[in-house]
Amino acid sequence: MHVQQFNWLHIIILLSMPAFVATSWFFLKDKSVKAKDRYMLIIMAVISLAYLIAFTIDVTTSPQHRARILANLPLHLCGINSFLYPLCFALRKKGERVKRVAFSYMYFVGAAGGLLGALMPPSGVTEVTVFTYNVIAYFIRHNFIFILPVMLVVLGYYKPRVKDVPISSVVLIGLMGIMHIVNLAFSAIGGYVVNYFYTREPDNFILEIFWEYIPYEFFYMFGLLAIAVPVFTVFYLSARAPDLIKKRETS
Repeated sequence: MHVQQFNWLHIIILLSMPAFVATSWFFLKDKSVKAKDRYMLIIMAVISLAYLIAFTIDVTTSPQHRARILANLPLHLCGINSFLYPLCFALRKKGERVKRVAFSYMYFVGAAGGLLGALMPPSGVTEVTVFTYNVIAYFIRHNFIFILPVMLVVLGYYKPRVKDVPISSVVLIGLMGIMHIVNLAFSAIGGYVVNYFYTREPDNFILEIFWEYIPYEFFYMFGLLAIAVPVFTVFYLSARAPDLIKKRETS
């Protein structure tokens, strides 16, 4: 039994995300803040643990993985988010401005990345049975990386604002710039191409379109903004839809 893009098994996995959010909201809506905090921390622990287990198994069982270890660290967007999310969540106590930047990053950049990963599983996931550890770990990681920021909104931790969209876009560009420097350094050390965040070369058909028009490392990724800003806007409207509808009804 394999997960192929948008086959019945993949659709069930995707539908499990809104089902999980709705179920969590039902059981937590009347709970204390401490109970909600514990729940969020448990989800973060599951994400981080899934990444660490998958990485450890890969390193210990695959000579190819070990030979190119610098290119196989958990440093793609969702891998970084598995460890950034707890930091961002902790920053909620550091003042409203810091909290808003941290949570806007989680909601707009993190959730969008997790959703994209869940929608477009790589060949290493689709070519093996669903019961293998890497398939299970892959969807646990990416599903929850999407779910967790949505829970921030659903449970009342965060209410997106319009100006959070450009802030998230700037943070995304800054993070891509940092990872491009990491790619160049690791490539020089390892003697092979390291391509976290795909800043050095495209890895899917969307990025290949950008590369065709801007065939330069890192700079071709700016084409993502043409997609990111509309996607972030949809995320904003989705989160604020109940408030906007209520405001329109009362006016």
